[in-house]
Amino acid sequence: MNHWLNVHHPVPLGDKPEEYNKLYVQEVGRRRIDQIFVDDVVFIYETAAKGGESVRIDNDWVVLSKGDKGLVAATRVSSRFKPKRFIYDGKLFIGEYDTEPISHNFVPLEEIQRRWPNKFTPHMNGGLRELTPYEASILRGLMGF
Repeated sequence: MNHWLNVHHPVPLGDKPEEYNKLYVQEVGRRRIDQIFVDDVVFIYETAAKGGESVRIDNDWVVLSKGDKGLVAATRVSSRFKPKRFIYDGKLFIGEYDTEPISHNFVPLEEIQRRWPNKFTPHMNGGLRELTPYEASILRGLMGF
């Protein structure tokens, strides 16, 4: 089982619960498609909330304030890759994976920084990166599973 860190793209909109439990893949992350499997764990990181947003995971909500940065969810990949091209926030997305929620509490960046051995840097090309087992254990502990 692999563990992934995914920046929160795209921001969930609308009232369709099926849209909230997805791992979206950008074009620049295409090389990762063959490395993501059913049962992999994905940690979702919000880079900077606009404020008043609610992130829906299954039937629960995490409400973010303006500028909030941190983990908002841990999910488990539950499908194979599904091609689906669309543009969001100027970025080309090429598809998605369905996921199932594991944990949906908010862990602020400051708390992650306190536990991370070096400076935690959530920004990555393509919004997705694989975590080392040690990094994954830190995030699992912070998310409570």
